[in-house]
Amino acid sequence: LDWDHVAAPDEAEVYSTEQGVKAAQRKEAGPGGGGGEDACGVAPLPAGDRFDLLLASDVVYSLSHARQLPAVLERAAAPSRALACLMVPVRSEAHTRRFLDELAAVGFRVRLARVSARWVEAVVAVQLERER
Repeated sequence: LDWDHVAAPDEAEVYSTEQGVKAAQRKEAGPGGGGGEDACGVAPLPAGDRFDLLLASDVVYSLSHARQLPAVLERAAAPSRALACLMVPVRSEAHTRRFLDELAAVGFRVRLARVSARWVEAVVAVQLERER
């Protein structure tokens, strides 16, 4: 789900570096934008598709994202109320709080789990060991 295309954009909001890259790719593709596909040749999902499982990682970069993403997730969730697993680094406590509040407002039950620095170090150590 390329959510920045289905969100109601705030004026002058720059979503992310990724969106700037995508805009440059569309411009380079010229009129028609490459046949409706992204740079990897993947067509966007049909409007109205709903999912039982929603995964998102590192998606809240601004207050606009905190306001917009919950509505996008609500529209993408299966009517049986999908499971949404989200990893959200806390860049701004206010943005994260707003995001969690907005999730609850659209009907998601919010449960939090915090990851300690020690846990991250342990995971990284395992990955480094696997690479040896």
